[in-house]
Amino acid sequence: MNAFDGEFIQLSNTVSSLLILSGLMIVFFNSYYSNIIFNSFEINKRIEDENETYFTHLKGIGIILFILYAISVFVPKSLNEVTLEYKLTHIIAANLVTLAIIIALMGSVAVVFYWSLRRRKSSTNIARLIIIAILILLPVLDYLEFYISWLEFWVAKPIYFVGIVTLFFASYTISSKKHWIALLRREEKVKLALASSALFVLHIMIINRIFSHEFDHSFDYYLRGSDMLAFLLAFVPLPYYFRVFINCILTLPASDVVERKKSEINSLTYLNRIIAENNDISHITEIVTGLALHSTGSIAAWTQVYKNGKTELGSIKNLDPMYFDFFNSNKEFQHRLSKLNELWVVDSVKRDRTTRFLLNSIKTVGSLVAIPINDKKKLIGTIILFHKDEYGIGKNELTLLRAYRDSISVALENSRLLAKTV
Repeated sequence: MNAFDGEFIQLSNTVSSLLILSGLMIVFFNSYYSNIIFNSFEINKRIEDENETYFTHLKGIGIILFILYAISVFVPKSLNEVTLEYKLTHIIAANLVTLAIIIALMGSVAVVFYWSLRRRKSSTNIARLIIIAILILLPVLDYLEFYISWLEFWVAKPIYFVGIVTLFFASYTISSKKHWIALLRREEKVKLALASSALFVLHIMIINRIFSHEFDHSFDYYLRGSDMLAFLLAFVPLPYYFRVFINCILTLPASDVVERKKSEINSLTYLNRIIAENNDISHITEIVTGLALHSTGSIAAWTQVYKNGKTELGSIKNLDPMYFDFFNSNKEFQHRLSKLNELWVVDSVKRDRTTRFLLNSIKTVGSLVAIPINDKKKLIGTIILFHKDEYGIGKNELTLLRAYRDSISVALENSRLLAKTV
C-alpha cells in the first residue's frame, strides 16, 4: 500500500466516521426514538403484563449483544496493523461489526431510558439529559484529540474523568424506584436478578472487547471516536442493572408475604368477600382505604364523606386526625375534591399549585391520588392517598384503585336493594 492509498483511506474513514456517527447520534437522540423501537411490543396483544414486556426487552437486547460479541471475536487480527495490506473483505467486516455493536448498544441504552421513563421520578429527565450530553461530548473530544495533540493532557483527561464519574451517578439515579420490584413474585425476582446480572457481565465483556488488542483498531481507525462512544453506551446500563440486581436480592426475603398480599388484592377476593358479608358502608370504606394504602405503597391516607353539605372525616391511616381540619380549611383543594368524576392523580405535589400547601404539614409527601366514591352519579366521599415519591403511583396501581372504587359502588347498590326488600 503506497502513501497516497494510506492517506486516502484515512481521509475517507474520517469523513465517513463523521457522517455515520452524526447520523447515528441524531437517530438515537430523537425524542421519539424509544417509542418507535418499542411500539411493536405495545401493539402485541399477547403481552398484556408490563413486567412480561420488561423481561421481553431484557431478553431481546441480551441475545443481540451476545451474538454481536461472539461475532466480534472473529474479526481478523491483521486489522490491528495499519501498515499491513488491506483486504476489502476485512474492511467491510470490521466496519459492519463496529456499526452493529454501536447500534445494539444504543438499543441497550434505549431499554434503560424507556423503562426509567415508565417508572420515572422527578430527576429522571435531568439524569437523561446529562447522559445524552456526555454521550455527545466525550466522543467528539476523543475525535478531536487525535488531531490536536495538546488536548490530551490539558483538557481531555480531566474532562474524561469528570464525565465518566458524572455519567455513573446519572445512570445510577435515573430510576431509583424499587416498589415495583418488591411487588414481583419470587420466581420473577429470581428471573430478574439473573437477567440483570447476566446483562451486567455482558456489558463488562463488551467494554473489555472494545479496548482489546485485537478489536480496538476496528473502532479507532475505521470510525474515529467510536471506541469512546461504544464504551460510554456500554457503560450507561451498568449502574442501572446493578441497582436492579441489588433491589431483587434485598426484597427477595419478603417475597412470600408480598406475593400473598398482591394475589389477594389483585383478585379482589378479599374485598368481594367483605362486601358479600357486610352491608356497613363505613366498614367497607375503611377496608378499602387500608387496602389502597398498602397496595400502592403510600405513606398515609384518609377518607372524607359529604353529608348535608358538610365534609366529615370517615377514615384516616397513618395521620393524626388533627390534620384533617387543616386539609379541610383549604377551599381550593376541597373544591377540587368535591367536583371529582374520575381519579385525580398529582404526580408532583410541590409542583402542583392546588396541593403544594400540603407540604406545610406533611413534609415527605411527593405525590397523591384522590379516588371519588359515587352513589350512582352523586359524589358521597373521597379517598385520598399520599405517596412519598413523586410519580409514586403507577398505571397498575391506578387500575387497582379504580377496581376498589367500583367495588364500593357495587356495595352501595347492594345496600340499597337490601333496604328495599326488608
